[in-house]
Amino acid sequence: MNGLIFLWLMWAGWIVSTFIVNKNNAWRFRCSAAILILIISFPYAVGTPGQHAGLTAFEIFLFSMLLIRNYSLTEKLFLFLCSFIIALSYSSFKLLSVYDPIIMVFDEKLMVTAILLVISYLLYSDVKQVKKRLLALVIGLIIGEFLTGTVFLQHKLPYAAGGHLFLDVISVIAVSVGVLHLLQLLSNTQSSFIKTALKKGEVKNL
Repeated sequence: MNGLIFLWLMWAGWIVSTFIVNKNNAWRFRCSAAILILIISFPYAVGTPGQHAGLTAFEIFLFSMLLIRNYSLTEKLFLFLCSFIIALSYSSFKLLSVYDPIIMVFDEKLMVTAILLVISYLLYSDVKQVKKRLLALVIGLIIGEFLTGTVFLQHKLPYAAGGHLFLDVISVIAVSVGVLHLLQLLSNTQSSFIKTALKKGEVKNL
């Protein structure tokens, strides 16, 4: 069932933000409320029967815009540039998969996740930029999804932009970014530990 990964991730996030996060945390209520809004709007779409878009995708885009409002102008411009690159990459992949389905040798979600993760790490390579990397991916994915929908609309073909399959793609990418970030942190911590141990060994040898 398409959308199941998204729903599981949202429910897990809501449980963590509601019952595990410290009650004094300023983001606790905001996160819980935002997640509930996304879950409630999950079945709904806007538009005509042939050409419609998922309401949840619109809401994710608005939430992303709110998260970058305090960034400097330079940070916003670079983030939108990265998002546009990701959008074009995603839209190209989607259109190519429609015109030439033979390239889909693996599951679509896995293939698009691998491609976009590589691009995002080339754009935001610093481990401290994980939030910007994730925002660029989410914004870029949504822009790319609606670019794809525009192409289908021009050819008068039905397309559900921001549908349940798309939400699953966002979920898989978000989880992948989190896992890779943890691996990066562990790798950096291990490298620092090894360097410290080597320095201590050099001092003892002296």
